[in-house]
Amino acid sequence: MAPLRSSPDGGCGSGHLTGFLRSVGADVTGIDLVPDFIAHARQVGPEAHFQVGSLSRSSARRPRWRGCWRGVP
Repeated sequence: MAPLRSSPDGGCGSGHLTGFLRSVGADVTGIDLVPDFIAHARQVGPEAHFQVGSLSRSSARRPRWRGCWRGVP
């Protein structure tokens, strides 16, 4: 199976979707504006990549990303 493309999980919150997507082979980075959410996500899913930031700010953008994951409850 080919690896899934690299994408951000915008507004990742606790990181559950990010962790799931990584477990099925996606190269995904969880991004959230709330530092406490990112700290919790890093504890729950240390194998995943997380960063504090916003998709609308250039510091969180990556040219290699294709699309964006966003789970809606």
